Order: sequence, then structure tokens, then C-alpha cells
Amino acid sequence: MIASTIFWAAGAIASLASASSCPGGDFKPNAPSQTIVAASYMDIWNGDFSLENRTFAPDVVLYQDRRPGPGGSEELPVGSSAEFIEFMRLARFGWNHYKFDIRNLAFDGYNVVIRWALNATVGPRDKMLIPM
Repeated sequence: MIASTIFWAAGAIASLASASSCPGGDFKPNAPSQTIVAASYMDIWNGDFSLENRTFAPDVVLYQDRRPGPGGSEELPVGSSAEFIEFMRLARFGWNHYKFDIRNLAFDGYNVVIRWALNATVGPRDKMLIPM
């Protein structure tokens, strides 16, 4: 069950705030600034939804695999920061404990790659269906 959630959530990496949302549009990313963005991104996954506007562009898009569902899989379209936050809230539902830990970071221009691990335990409200 945890592995499916990791694969389901892994598509979220492509959605970090775009540089075009920076004032002046002349921002040049560097390792310290990208480390801050990556940390904010992980903090949101870990429940600090107040970082939405600091981390995501308003028109952020999530490119992901389909999530498990009763008919095999379901699409979950995300085309704004508000929809992304709702996606994150949905992903957190049903767990007693839910925390992502950063294992490694890599940067290339405006791209940030995060290798992460989900540490979670299923709770009584879990309704996730995992196709076998």
C-alpha cells in the first residue's frame, strides 16, 4: 500500500513553483534557493498547507500517474495551486502517521528532483483501494 502511494505521489515533483512567477522574471536559480523550494514543497506534503503561495505558481499543473480506484485507476486533474493542495489533502486522508523524508536532491537550471521516502501507517479511516 505504501509503495502505491509513493508512485502515486511521485508525479508531483514536476509541479514546483515556476520561475516565471518571480517578480521581474529575471531570477536565476541556485542550489540554496532550490533547496528552500524543495524543503517548502516537502513541508506542504507533511501538512503545512500555509506554504502554498510561497511554493507554487497559481497555475501549477500536476503531471502524474493515475491513482488507484475501484475500477482500476482514476484520473485526478490538477491545474491550480488550490487543486494541488486539495490533492495533497486527499493523499493524506486515512493515515495515522504520514511524513515524507528527503533522501537526496538534484538541481539542473529550473528543475528540482527530489528523492523521497514516505513513512506512514494506515489508520482506521483508510479507504484506499489497491488493485492486485
